Amino acid sequence: MNASNTMICIENAAFAYGRQMVWQDLNLEVRKGDLMCLLGANGCGKTTLLNCLHGDLRLASGQISIEGTPIHTLPALDIARTIGVVFQEYATSFPYTVLDVVLMGRGPHLSMFSSPTREDRDIALSCLKNLGVLKLRDKKFTRISGGEKQLVLIARTLCQKPRIILMDEPTASLDFKNQALVLGMIRKLTDLGLTIIMTSHFPNHALLCADRVALMNDHTLVDSGDTRTIMTESNLKKTYDIDVRILSVNDPPNQEMIKFCMPSIRPDDLGDFSKDVC
Repeated sequence: MNASNTMICIENAAFAYGRQMVWQDLNLEVRKGDLMCLLGANGCGKTTLLNCLHGDLRLASGQISIEGTPIHTLPALDIARTIGVVFQEYATSFPYTVLDVVLMGRGPHLSMFSSPTREDRDIALSCLKNLGVLKLRDKKFTRISGGEKQLVLIARTLCQKPRIILMDEPTASLDFKNQALVLGMIRKLTDLGLTIIMTSHFPNHALLCADRVALMNDHTLVDSGDTRTIMTESNLKKTYDIDVRILSVNDPPNQEMIKFCMPSIRPDDLGDFSKDVC
C-alpha cells in the first residue's frame, strides 16, 4: 500500500484493562476515503479500538499513527480537529435546539471563552442542509426522532471539519427505514474524501456499504481487507462462532449482484426446551 494514501496505521497493537487482555497483535491500515466496518461479537473490543484511535485510551503496546504521526504525540486539540466521533447515543436533558447541538462541533476551532461566530453558524447550517435535516434547526433535540437525532449528531461531527470520522454502531436502535437512511448518508460522506471507521453488529451493513472490513474475535483480528474478499462463510464463522451462509441475488435495475448473509441455525440446533418455560 502506498504510504501517502494511508490515513490510519495500527501496528502490533495490544490493549488490556488491568490484567485482562482485550486484544493483541492488531495490524490494520485504513486508506484515505475508505469506509471500513469493524465486525465482531459483543465484548470483542470494537468500541475499545475506536477509543484508542481517538486517543481516549492508551495502548498497552504497539502504535497507532494518523497520517504517519504516532497518535500519542499529537496534542488533544490536533486530534479533535482531525478525528470526529459519532457516539451510539447522545443523552441530554437540557432542551438544546438542533442548531445548538451541531454548533457544539465547532468547539475545537474556538478559543477559550469565545462564542461561535457567524461563520461557525453558517458551517453548522450547511452541515444540516447537506444531511437533509435543515428543517429541524429550531426544534428541540430532545423532541426529534431517533433517526433524526443520529443525522444531527453526524452533522455535529461534520461541523468539526475532521478528516476522519469514527462511528460506534451508528444504526443502533434505529428502524429499518432510518438504518437505510443513515447508512446511505455515511456512504455519501466518503465521496467527500472523508475516512470513516464504523462498528456494527450486522454483517450485512458491511456488505451493503463498506469498502473494507475488519473481523475481530479471540482477542485479535480474524482477517481484514476488501469487503467482498474477506466476507466469506469461513471468516464469519470464525468471527461469530456460528455457521453462516452468504447468498447472492441478481438486482436487474442496478445490473449488479447483491450479496447478503444469514445465520445457518435450525431449531434442532438449539437443543431441548422445557415445556415449563412455554
